[in-house]
Amino acid sequence: VGTTVSACVLALAPSLYVTLLAAAIGGASWTGAGIGLFGYFSEKTSPEPRVTTLYMQIISLASFCGPLIGSNLANAGVNLSAVILGGALLRLAAATVVFYGLHQVFPILTGRPLRLARHRR
Repeated sequence: VGTTVSACVLALAPSLYVTLLAAAIGGASWTGAGIGLFGYFSEKTSPEPRVTTLYMQIISLASFCGPLIGSNLANAGVNLSAVILGGALLRLAAATVVFYGLHQVFPILTGRPLRLARHRR
């Protein structure tokens, strides 16, 4: 939710000082979200090292693709505030899914470790 608030403040900022406030809120929120997601993912999956590698690859891919898509939309003539508010809505939707329904969408996350691959012998 903090990442959504920071994006909304950034999109609607009337001055540079307000954008600095949005950056501070976003930095604190993304730090908490990253630690929380890594802890949840580590707890609910098997202890194999490739699970951690997969998590880092997903985060890195999202960190690369998000700004790429946003800058392409902004360069295509879409209002920058609309792009940032669209990102805020996506963040809010993701927070809602995680908070209310992740265990219903993925019942495997209710306690059993997630197995990425089975080795046949």
